[in-house]
Amino acid sequence: LGYLGGKRAVTFALSVLSRELASERMDPAFCEPAFWALSSMCTEDASVLSSFLDLFEREDASPQVRSTVLDRIGVMLDPSEVDRRSSGFRRARRVALAALDDPEDEVRFFAIYAVGQMGLTEALPKLKRMARSDTGSCRGLWTIAEEAQDVISYFTTRWWPDREPRTGRILDAPPAADATE
Repeated sequence: LGYLGGKRAVTFALSVLSRELASERMDPAFCEPAFWALSSMCTEDASVLSSFLDLFEREDASPQVRSTVLDRIGVMLDPSEVDRRSSGFRRARRVALAALDDPEDEVRFFAIYAVGQMGLTEALPKLKRMARSDTGSCRGLWTIAEEAQDVISYFTTRWWPDREPRTGRILDAPPAADATE
């Protein structure tokens, strides 16, 4: 569906996702492919972003759903391709910045990612505190402090380290400075 796009595909994927999220036995693993497909169609239909943010703000949204929404809005809202003045971007900005204080580690981890992807440099003071003192981690990935360090690196050098899942070991090096500079 993500590759097909179009209004019908968006409507169908949103209805499947909404139905699953409304069920008493919601399976977040079932929802993840729908999130991925919908986020690839975001440029065609702004209702996808609005629906994601509605899901995030539901009182019964699990940490897994909230973190997946943050991951996907980070991908969807590249500041070089989106109008930062749009109501959708402004709402996503508020959600991502507020999620930096979420009690769930996984949500804070993906809030950091979304803040970085969206280019929200106003979060730098908070990210610096998190890099120094947040002891949480995201299961299967790396620590929240490491993710905050990566976003700080991106904001200051335009380099986002590639890390090995589970260990957090950095797999690449920052690009060498141009000798002509």
